[in-house]
Amino acid sequence: MRMRLIGYLLMTAILLAAAALAPRAWATPAQTRPGQTVPTLTPKGQPTPATATPPTRPPAEPTSTPVPGAPSPTPGQATPTLTPSVDAAGLLFVKEIGRRQVWPGATVRYTLTLTNRGDSSARQIVITDPLPAELEPGEIESGAARWDGRTVRAEALILPPGGRLTITFTAIVRDDVASGRTVVNRASASAADGVLLNAAATAILPPAELPPTGGIADCGFAHLSF
Repeated sequence: MRMRLIGYLLMTAILLAAAALAPRAWATPAQTRPGQTVPTLTPKGQPTPATATPPTRPPAEPTSTPVPGAPSPTPGQATPTLTPSVDAAGLLFVKEIGRRQVWPGATVRYTLTLTNRGDSSARQIVITDPLPAELEPGEIESGAARWDGRTVRAEALILPPGGRLTITFTAIVRDDVASGRTVVNRASASAADGVLLNAAATAILPPAELPPTGGIADCGFAHLSF
């Protein structure tokens, strides 16, 4: 009995000595020194939690207004934005003058021509041609136009593709217009879709004639030529 007790005490002493001499792998928070990292133990059978990263949204692609009749875009290529032409009817406005050199009191003939060279009709057409101060109203020779004071005015509800409006009228040069003067006459044509066209014609009054450079003077005794 005594030998068994002595053996038990020896085993206890050996175990206590081994425990005191063995290095400690893990430290408790109370035994942690400043600057020492305490490892975290993950229980077996449970996965290590991962930090969730929010998904990154791709940048929004630019959008554009589709245009009827435009080709389909290639995959990965931005769709271009097409701007329709303002002059969709393809109007052409021309003003012609009968002669460029005029004199006071002369009659000048003007011709206005509006042509639709497009594929669609032009609507609510208005043509105006106000006279400058050097001219007086004459006669409207052809075309559905009228004098509105000192302005030639014509209107049409529709001008189909290939259609043409022609107006011919005359104006008279005032007698008090100075020689060498330039007379500019401007006209305009507009349509309902915002088309505005301008045309002009220029007339020139020649400078005054110079006095003759030669002649004969009678001095009583002889004729002197100079």
